[in-house]
Amino acid sequence: MKKSCTFAILLSVVAFFAGCKLTIFTFDAPDNAQTGTIITLTLTGEAKENNDGASKYGVVLQLPEDWFVISADANAGFPQPLIASSDFIPLYTPEAGNKIWIGTYSFPGSGDRTVSANIRIITGDFSGNYGDRKNFTIKAVAGVLRDGRWKTDDPVDIFDFHQITQDKYVEVISVEKIQDTISPSRVLENQIQLSYCGCNDKKISVDWTEYDEESEGDVVMYQVYYYGPCLYSPCTWNSQSVMAGTKTFSINNVTEGEVYSFKIAALDEAAFKEIPDESQYTDNIVTIKPETWDVGGDGRIGLEEAIRALQIVSGQH
Repeated sequence: MKKSCTFAILLSVVAFFAGCKLTIFTFDAPDNAQTGTIITLTLTGEAKENNDGASKYGVVLQLPEDWFVISADANAGFPQPLIASSDFIPLYTPEAGNKIWIGTYSFPGSGDRTVSANIRIITGDFSGNYGDRKNFTIKAVAGVLRDGRWKTDDPVDIFDFHQITQDKYVEVISVEKIQDTISPSRVLENQIQLSYCGCNDKKISVDWTEYDEESEGDVVMYQVYYYGPCLYSPCTWNSQSVMAGTKTFSINNVTEGEVYSFKIAALDEAAFKEIPDESQYTDNIVTIKPETWDVGGDGRIGLEEAIRALQIVSGQH
């Protein structure tokens, strides 16, 4: 984990609106970064009212193959996530050593508007010695889904990134290769909240929003480990990956009266390279015992929940 370097790439894209044509004004990125560092991209642009029946809008990025997007959102008066979409990726041809990422969202608005978007990306590693630097190129275009067909609005009808050379679509980042030997801080017991809802899905919810992901700087994902009733000891941990930016998880159809155990590990990029000093797991285990009629999901039953439970039994819900 590298807390000393936090870089920002500003990627503001304007106009993801129904019936609008998208135009990119600027695309900015930091001049320098380090391997395994989270950076935030931004573009600026405009959505001009076009009344052409467009139904989905988005940003198309060309990224180095071992870089990946952690989270993305746009703001057109209110924040909304950009949803990663693989449907239109085959339409684009990336340059060698690169890949395509597309983030989209739908907006039922109209009129000329401006939009800003933030895309958090973690830089990858490259071969060489620590201290070496290498230039990497990111390219961005604006796309729209019209009449069931995905089109590139700016630059118009360009799907081959070899042809995208204008400065406003291109940013070059000089990346320094460094060694990451510090793992993210552990997710502590008091940062993990468990609750149970004895509703139809009998769900245990896990929440670790108290964990300060931003101060860590390079958390890539979380690994949630859990187990319930088991036949043999020691029990085998199940696991599920949760991308950084999301700090909630749930399991359904649990057995009431049994104990369920959870622990959560915060991982950075180095955890996937089997670096010995990376501590991937945590022994901070929290448990919950789902009880019958815990309808409210707070682990206890009160008067209102008891009434609700009786309504469920009697079919009055």
